[in-house]
Amino acid sequence: MSDREEHQQRIALLRKLKDTLQAQRDKLARYLVLLESQEATIRTSDVDGIVRQAELETQLLREIEAVQKVLWPLEKLYVEFYPDGESQIPPLRQAVEELRQSVMRHNQHNRDLLRAQVDRVRLELESMRPPSGPRSLYADIQPSMLDIST
Repeated sequence: MSDREEHQQRIALLRKLKDTLQAQRDKLARYLVLLESQEATIRTSDVDGIVRQAELETQLLREIEAVQKVLWPLEKLYVEFYPDGESQIPPLRQAVEELRQSVMRHNQHNRDLLRAQVDRVRLELESMRPPSGPRSLYADIQPSMLDIST
């Protein structure tokens, strides 16, 4: 392979890696917006909204996973072609990693909120449940007088 072909391959790799990292960054940014919206929905106890957002979240996570599957082999090639690195990819990679960490923190926050909301609902249901245990046959009888003179 000539130097020119190798140079073209390196440029193509950089372009593809940069595009893939940008796509991952964009998808993570969309996911973060969804998580912020989901937090508000959890706080308002909108069950239908939570279900809709969970469906969107599942779809978005599939997209993120698909991009990640493309990203891993590109990252390996990048390390082979640029063992000392270069200037374009590291800042973009850092931005994606920071966004990923932010998404993970917000996701954990939402899970905690949702758990607290479920606990509140569970306690509310417990308080509405009639007390259980052995009951006397006569416990609910109210005394009354009958007129037997007729």
